[in-house]
This record gives sequence, structure tokens and C-alpha cells, in this order.
Amino acid sequence: MSKKRIAAIASTLAVLVTMIALSLEPASAGREGRTIRGVIGGDFHGIASAGGDDWGALASLTRRAATAISDGDVAVVDNQAPAGVVSSDEADVACTGTYQVPTAPADKVCIYISNGDNAVDVHGVSIVPGSTGGSRYGFKIVWSTPADDADTFVEASWAYRLPA
Repeated sequence: MSKKRIAAIASTLAVLVTMIALSLEPASAGREGRTIRGVIGGDFHGIASAGGDDWGALASLTRRAATAISDGDVAVVDNQAPAGVVSSDEADVACTGTYQVPTAPADKVCIYISNGDNAVDVHGVSIVPGSTGGSRYGFKIVWSTPADDADTFVEASWAYRLPA
């Protein structure tokens, strides 16, 4: 085999090896700063009870969070919600989006209420109880009902942004 032919084969192999190596790059590479979005909510009929009921709904992230999401990393914004739906943790995280265009600061979850009724103290929490720990896979929205034996519902969109 000639030296030119060996050089051509070696060059071709080098290009192929480089292409294969680049295709094996981790799935998360180049995803920093990417915003993940989804929806969350629930619709229930409260039972007749003394003192109201409490409700909740879970959401899974489509990508693993950069760090564990704790209670303080999830906030519910009610500035576009109808009367009868009130958040109790809106100021916890700097959420500046809307339910039409949900946004979030890096490594935080912002939930934007679009519709609801008979829901107060709406707030976001980790799916791991307590103030320590947290989860990299999802979060929860919870609320109470001020009126017994009545329909309660919350519908919202959410955003989580991977840190840069």
C-alpha cells in the first residue's frame, strides 16, 4: 500500500473517530440555561367538613434539575388568577413571567395560575417533606379551600430554568 493511500485512510479514520466522539457527548451538554415548561393543577369537589380541605398536585420535570428542589425553590404567582385564588408564597422566588409565557430564574420553579376557584394559600413545595433535602425530579402545588362542600380547582403553567 502506498504512503498516500495510508495517509488518506488514516485521515478518514481520524474524522470518523472525531464524529463518533462528538456524538457520544452527554445529553445535558449544551442545555445549560434551557427553560423547561409544563402544566399543573387539579379539580376536586370538597367534602363537607369542619374547617375546609387541602389539596395537592404533583409535576415531574422532563429533565433532572441541576440541584435538589426544596420548598423555597418553588413559588406560585397569582397576579393573573381570578378572584378566589390566592397564593401565599409569590414573593419567595423572583418570578416575572405569565401563565402564557412562563419563565423562571436559574434553578427555581415558577408556577403561574391561569384559572381556579375556591383555592387559598396556594403554594409550591418539594415532593420531599421538610426543609432539608428536596428532589431533582419534580415538585408539588398545594392549596386549601375556604368553602366546604364546593368545587375547588387550580390550573397553572410552570417553568424551571437550568442554571448556566
